[in-house]
Amino acid sequence: MTQDSGSPDAGTHESLPVVVGVNGSESSGGAARWAAHLARAHQTSLHLVYSQAEPADLDRCAVATTILDTAAQAVVREFPDVAVDTEEVSEPADVALIRRSRHARLVVVGSEDVGRSAALLLGSTTLTAATRSDCPVVAWRNVATPTTAEVVVGVALGGADDAALGAAFEYAHDFGAPVTAVHAWNPRLPADSVEVPYLIDWDALQRSETEALCAALRPWSVRFPEVDVHCVVERAKPSQLLLDHAADCQLLVVATHRSNALAATLLGSTALNLLHHSPVPVLICPAAKRF
Repeated sequence: MTQDSGSPDAGTHESLPVVVGVNGSESSGGAARWAAHLARAHQTSLHLVYSQAEPADLDRCAVATTILDTAAQAVVREFPDVAVDTEEVSEPADVALIRRSRHARLVVVGSEDVGRSAALLLGSTTLTAATRSDCPVVAWRNVATPTTAEVVVGVALGGADDAALGAAFEYAHDFGAPVTAVHAWNPRLPADSVEVPYLIDWDALQRSETEALCAALRPWSVRFPEVDVHCVVERAKPSQLLLDHAADCQLLVVATHRSNALAATLLGSTALNLLHHSPVPVLICPAAKRF
């Protein structure tokens, strides 16, 4: 265990650390221990960050040192084979984590619940980090350790899917878990369409969406043949369908697509609903970013 190492250095993707924001809460301690499982699976290090926005006096420095030492020692006791370093920074937590995401494999933040006011104002560390991070972000809650329970991944059949699918399959491979790929669809009718519901061939649309999902999954099943895959295709609202499958899973995975500067400041409604209501950790993957 090392202290005050500063920001993690740039390196190959495989060597990049797992970064965890800690603040002395039970939630951040659980997030750090959960993240240590991932660091060990990826044979990389764990970087614990404690942030205080105001310049630190001696008392605050002592508090920061105690919080970081306590979190690091708890991890080292359980994971003696994982290298752990710590860092105290004098900037807002979301700014610190976003900055360190540039040279991280993953950022993990303990998250109880994202309140409505935080959702509106983006005042939550979890929300802001998930919105602007350069690497995938996990909003951790409730699941103490990775298990063999299913990993549920949302598939929109769009350009951002590979990021989420790659993360879901790699996590499932690391911990011997199956993947459930969930695709919610609704008919895409032109604005001037005169079609009425009873004239739509719903069975044909269901088959088409199922075939498209299978095609999207095929390359990942070839790459990870040992991972069992289950497909769910329903006409439904994406966030609700994902939450319907959250009770028995250990991780929800979704992608976000940031097409421009405005999109980079917003979080999609599906991801936001999951942050509000998911009983398990949520992994949010920026498009084209590896897990």
